[in-house]
Amino acid sequence: MKSVRSRKAPTAYLVGVSYLFCALFLFWSLVAGYWQGVDPLWAASVVVVGMVFYLLRMGLELLFFDRVEVTSERLIQRRLLGAQHTDLAQPNLADLSRDLGGNRYLVLARVGDKLPLAAVNLRYLGNAREVVQAILEAVQRKNPQLEISPRLLQRFGQPPYGTFN
Repeated sequence: MKSVRSRKAPTAYLVGVSYLFCALFLFWSLVAGYWQGVDPLWAASVVVVGMVFYLLRMGLELLFFDRVEVTSERLIQRRLLGAQHTDLAQPNLADLSRDLGGNRYLVLARVGDKLPLAAVNLRYLGNAREVVQAILEAVQRKNPQLEISPRLLQRFGQPPYGTFN
């Protein structure tokens, strides 16, 4: 069975390393201030520790764990805290979306549902075009009534793309 796997873009490594450096700097500044006798506000310490854990999680996820794999049956998104398996027979709507941070997502959903079945972050994928085409082709094979947004059709064309031939 053929599968398409995501590759990291060079910016993913740059951003991941910068997240880890920021986390290290925040943690070190908190510890160094404590050693020098600075009595920090406990609320500020809690916020800094929370930011350290958040930046560590984001950096580790970008560098090592964020992977997407597409087969003709299933979409698998591997993350730091687990994997999400999406059966590609379920979605009947595909669209592009952006969040406040500028990340572009491929959203797979069912018409009438409030939450999407899957959202694939395309910002840090080196082969985002290949991954999106594989997902759209696999979903349309399973569900011929798939509604593809005009933005997706304009950017990637009409499936099939010949990915799983």
